Amino acid sequence: MRIGIVDLDSSHPETFIRRLRELGGAEVSCVYDSGDVHAAGYAERFAKQHGIPDVAESIAEMAGRVDGALVLGVNWDAHLERSRPLLEAGIPVFVDKPVFGKLAHGYALHDIAYRASTPLMGGSTIRYDDKVIAFREEVGAWPRVETAFACGPGTFFYYGIHTAELCHTVLGGSIKKVRLCGEARELFEVVYTDGKVVRLELQSARPPFLGVFATNKAPASVVANGRSNGLIGAFLKMVETKEPPIPFETTLETTAVMIAVHRARTAPGWVYLDDLPLDEGPDGAAFCAWYAADERRVGRA
Repeated sequence: MRIGIVDLDSSHPETFIRRLRELGGAEVSCVYDSGDVHAAGYAERFAKQHGIPDVAESIAEMAGRVDGALVLGVNWDAHLERSRPLLEAGIPVFVDKPVFGKLAHGYALHDIAYRASTPLMGGSTIRYDDKVIAFREEVGAWPRVETAFACGPGTFFYYGIHTAELCHTVLGGSIKKVRLCGEARELFEVVYTDGKVVRLELQSARPPFLGVFATNKAPASVVANGRSNGLIGAFLKMVETKEPPIPFETTLETTAVMIAVHRARTAPGWVYLDDLPLDEGPDGAAFCAWYAADERRVGRA
């Protein structure tokens, strides 16, 4: 199975190459880099270092040479246009977190994949973490979950999606509204349509990610770091079967929660998911420029 990687900005390409080799049955055969973070020539050096035979001149060129693709750039606002030629060519695609920063981009990704009948997945490794999946199965046997708390480290939108996806994986969807309730540590309250309340702390000091869930029976918790091969295993299965592991509507909702959280930082009161503007959200290009300028982060996160 031939896998292509689009954008080499962070440590994720190296991590995914290693995990693909651990699982076997697939190999990264082609890379393409947009130059958002690294200077010209980096893709060639990266390919040589990792034994990758092909460096594409364009994403469209890559589409004719691979069976599946990983779109890994840190500029979430570029994910739509960099996924489009692959999806339209029928190449199954995984888009790294955050998958998009504006709802319009998320809906467009969904529409392109649907019209092309091409499988699409994206988001956090936490959703596919072995511990989180086992914990979700345990929770399924519980009485009703009344409330939950989750926390995780790192840059607000870029890493906060891990914390949001941890709760969403365990509790499922149907989220109604979000509000800020503690500025100092980026603490937010998330309310489900059935009344469940989740509190997300999005800038705790250190990894890993923690979720605590209370029911009318007993509390329970899960700690996860997303470092298992679960995500890559799910991606390879999608490439083989042409069936995504979860509906893309799930990814739309979890990312919409983070867009609502972003809006709640400055908007007074509740932010309702149904009222989110289509074309507003965190600035992916600005984040990418900051990321590229911070040499301590380049290739590390």
